[in-house]
Amino acid sequence: MKITKIKLLSLAALSAAVLAGLSTDASALPAFARKYGLSCDVCHTSVPHLTRAGFEFRRQGFRMPGELGQEPKFDGLKDMYTLRMEQNFQADTHNKGQHKAATNQFITNEVGLHFLVGPINKYWSTNTELAYSPASGMDAGVIYVKGAYQLDDGVMVSGRFGLMPSFEGYGGSDRPISSMGVMFRENSAVSNSGFDTLAAAWEQSRTGVDMDLNYKDTTLSFAAFNSRKENLTEDGLVDVPNKKDFRLFVNQMLGDKAAVSAEYTAGRTGFDFGGGGAGGATDWTDNYIKTALYANYAIAPKLELLGGLGYGQDYRAKAGANDHPGIFHHSGWYAEAQSKLCPDFTGAFRYEEFRPTTEITGSAITAMTFTGVVMPTSIVSTRFDYQLKKSPGGTYDNTFLVNMMVLF
Repeated sequence: MKITKIKLLSLAALSAAVLAGLSTDASALPAFARKYGLSCDVCHTSVPHLTRAGFEFRRQGFRMPGELGQEPKFDGLKDMYTLRMEQNFQADTHNKGQHKAATNQFITNEVGLHFLVGPINKYWSTNTELAYSPASGMDAGVIYVKGAYQLDDGVMVSGRFGLMPSFEGYGGSDRPISSMGVMFRENSAVSNSGFDTLAAAWEQSRTGVDMDLNYKDTTLSFAAFNSRKENLTEDGLVDVPNKKDFRLFVNQMLGDKAAVSAEYTAGRTGFDFGGGGAGGATDWTDNYIKTALYANYAIAPKLELLGGLGYGQDYRAKAGANDHPGIFHHSGWYAEAQSKLCPDFTGAFRYEEFRPTTEITGSAITAMTFTGVVMPTSIVSTRFDYQLKKSPGGTYDNTFLVNMMVLF
């Protein structure tokens, strides 16, 4: 396809950044670095957080500017795989009044394989990730196919289907560099009676489809996923036939330094206490709506501010003659500053609040999280997190987490 002057300048800028000696982020997928001969810092501020170039690369199906519509370059399987090895150490202290408890342990010793990642022809690309750990065995992280097509200069449509990340944002809506997720996105609401709804705004992977419309600096995405049901006599959520959850996401770039995002999700989670029938029948159902706004701004070359706020509503449907349905709400927000203090170290501080139910006074949970990411070599990264969390009733939890990762 025809390469515009803007795309040529973008590609030249990326190449120039590498020649200027940007440090390598070991936690990015080395397959892309091998294929293009680029530093991982071109696409990441600190993994997994994306730069503007990384966001464009991902939404075009892992392609550089000008490659969409061209036959992909392929130099053997080394261009389409990455092997990941992880080890974590976690220490916790729990304090409530006179009661104190402390634990420490090695956790989640995991090996992961990212393969068949990247374009397979002019318009289609794939992404597959498998992981194995002694605790959970073999697990599929993502398995999806994506198609992208350039309609006009600045206009692109794309779509995916399969097992894919339920949410892929940018800036304030992107994944945090901390191993500890933002509470209002990763924690579920709690009903007025104290029952956990198990419905989080952010989940690792869902089975479904999505469609994107990209116009210059604007991305509009619509996704549909299988609804799920929690069988409380077993472990884990399972897909429910004939029921779907929906998500609408909008991202607006504001130059290369800032962006704003908004999301709207409507879905359902069923709960089966052991007597659920066929066809997705449940004992009771939580119908939920979740909304959020995000923003980020790079106020200096090595300092970025990020934030977001979320609000949601849950409705417990009536399950029987003696059951009482109810509507309850939850909310949260976060603010974060992150800085690449030196070529091999990125630091971040986040403050956040989450109210699992706004109808109960004093339900707020607050947390401060300090994160440091060290990249001593081109294939090794170490992430340190310390979080101080305060919960209702004067409960304090301190968590120290170390994540050691090798990718090649």
